[in-house]
Amino acid sequence: MMEFKAARIDAFMKNPVPAVKAVLIHGSDEGMVREYACKLVAVVAGAVDDVFNIARLDDKALLTDPGLLADEARAISLMGGRRVVWIGNAGKGLARAAGNYLPEALGDSLIVAEAGWLRKTDPLRRLFERRANALAVACYPDDTASLRTLILGQLEEHGLTIAADALARLQSRVGADRMLSRSEVEKLVLYCHGQNRVTLRDVDAIGVDTSSLALESMLDAVFEGNPNGAEKTYERLTGAGLPVTSITITAANHIALLQRLKARIAAGQSAQTVVASARPPIFFARRTSFLRQLGLWTIEALFIAADNIGDAELKTREHAALAADIVGHALLNLACLAQSRSRRGSGVHSSAPFDPIESNRRF
Repeated sequence: MMEFKAARIDAFMKNPVPAVKAVLIHGSDEGMVREYACKLVAVVAGAVDDVFNIARLDDKALLTDPGLLADEARAISLMGGRRVVWIGNAGKGLARAAGNYLPEALGDSLIVAEAGWLRKTDPLRRLFERRANALAVACYPDDTASLRTLILGQLEEHGLTIAADALARLQSRVGADRMLSRSEVEKLVLYCHGQNRVTLRDVDAIGVDTSSLALESMLDAVFEGNPNGAEKTYERLTGAGLPVTSITITAANHIALLQRLKARIAAGQSAQTVVASARPPIFFARRTSFLRQLGLWTIEALFIAADNIGDAELKTREHAALAADIVGHALLNLACLAQSRSRRGSGVHSSAPFDPIESNRRF
């Protein structure tokens, strides 16, 4: 099948035909990936926590034993209904296991897999896009239209309308991650309890999330090559209790945005034009920083940076107690590399994963 954009999965959820045996939901917006995966699992299995009709697997298990996928997909529900095989952090393990299973796909279960950003040439993505009995769904940060629909829909559920100026202000503050966007709108709904309409004063009253601003500042410092500035802000964020998962998600989205902008530059547009017309919009105070970042990083190095952040995120799941150190060290590597290239007056051109920097410094 061809790849779907995320919104088209809504039609599939209304009629999850048995002929589709597997769905891969992937993209740079991890919040949207999780949201659609949960919706699809709930539609097919009836809930997201049904231990009888949902089998949870991870990519590492499939890499070790590819046959697990077929075993679970062919299992029959003891309670009736269609089973779901739900896979997180999908990658090489699922590519190998699904490559073996999908040509026959004798089971009735639906495989629902979540993955981060995947290149068009990634074997897993290509497998799901090319199989007639599989579906790939791409999730990228909301554009202006979809973000507007998200906000209006969530407010309407609570009987609220919103003034045009308030909507514009709210849109400028959210959009990098679907779950975070929903969370911000939910805060507004709670604040406006008992009202019929949201005003600009209401939006301003809930304030800008200072942790979000600090997180943006930290990432700008990382990709501009300012390890000292990034270190101080990172320590402040983690010390204030910001979850490391929020940092890795936002870092992945930041890299994805830089990748999209670099692609437009490669197509012939100027850096100033792509930064000024970016969607979601880049706050004007950050645009100079983005221009510097685009001058430092090549598209190839951004792919590697994304892999490094992804690897760090996986390690935090294995060593939760060291999560802050693991992610901080990964960000420090990127900041130091950008700093080195900045001093040489050229972009970042590494073609291999970044080596850990032997240093006593830690974020």
